[in-house]
Amino acid sequence: MDGNRSFPKLISAASLADLLDVSSRTIRAWQKEGRLPYIKISPGTVRYDVAEVMAALEERKVHARKPRRSDLN
Repeated sequence: MDGNRSFPKLISAASLADLLDVSSRTIRAWQKEGRLPYIKISPGTVRYDVAEVMAALEERKVHARKPRRSDLN
């Protein structure tokens, strides 16, 4: 086995909810909607790779735009 290999940090829905400051119910909803990548360990066990989840959320980031003159009037 390669000693230099790193493995992803896998966490539960409850831990991810704490990390993102949302409810576990929200995490499960996002999972069902396809917003979050997940790993199905067994029929009732799902885990989330923190790095992949953060990358997926980063892709959904909405950047503020500068207001146009016409928006100010």
